[in-house]
Amino acid sequence: MRIATMVLAAALLAAGRASACDYEHARYALAGDPSVVAEFTKPKDHVPEMAGDLFFYIKMKRRKLTYWYFPDRGTEDVTMISMLDPREKDWQPPDPDSRWFRPHPDEPFYAFGDDYRDRFELPSRRQRAAKLLFLPNLAHEAWYGGLDGDNRFDLARGLFVRRCITAK
Repeated sequence: MRIATMVLAAALLAAGRASACDYEHARYALAGDPSVVAEFTKPKDHVPEMAGDLFFYIKMKRRKLTYWYFPDRGTEDVTMISMLDPREKDWQPPDPDSRWFRPHPDEPFYAFGDDYRDRFELPSRRQRAAKLLFLPNLAHEAWYGGLDGDNRFDLARGLFVRRCITAK
């Protein structure tokens, strides 16, 4: 009985920790396809062109494909600005106001808290991670456009569910 109580307490503690992580320690899985994950990551250096302090990427493991973004605050909503992989040697951040080449279209971005209310703020490293992320054009982009235009693939709508991790 005592061991069962300790196991239950440990499980509840872990569940409590998992529900209260910040964006930097959150991992999201695509609803309907857990092989597609999304995460925020801290830039190696400060990027003055960025409104926020995190990059965002979506990794499609089975396709061996990763889409990179940085969050930008528009007039009302947050938009994910498409960019090349920032880990590349000569990477330069895109100007969010220009229309120069981007690997795929920018994505509208919606974050919903534990109460399922829309969170309009820019994701930040120390901010509590949203429970759900929604990128409504992601499935359309996977099928019709971007770098993968000749290699279409079916992807569930862009609803991601939070899974917290302890270290990156």
